[in-house]
Amino acid sequence: MHKKKEKTISSMLNHCWSFVQQVLFDPVLYIFKRLCVVFMILC
Repeated sequence: MHKKKEKTISSMLNHCWSFVQQVLFDPVLYIFKRLCVVFMILC
């Protein structure tokens, strides 16, 4: 019983983490790519 609850919490954390990655890291990656392009153009 206790083990099952741990697993549920773990899967919830996993789900949250993938959501955070999607929401935070995608825009950051996009901005980083744009900055690289601008940097290449300027240099």
